[in-house]
Amino acid sequence: MQYQIITTGHRWWAKDGQAALFEAAMLSGKTALDTARAGLLSDIEQRGTVYGR
Repeated sequence: MQYQIITTGHRWWAKDGQAALFEAAMLSGKTALDTARAGLLSDIEQRGTVYGR
């Protein structure tokens, strides 16, 4: 959800650079998650199901 807010929302105000650091950390975390689950999603796509056969 944080990823969606950061990528689709608009920052209204920031006192210092902490908001930008937070956004960078969230985007980095989302990238790491996408990389970690890429194999799983590929397997699901090939099998056509999430659960066992």
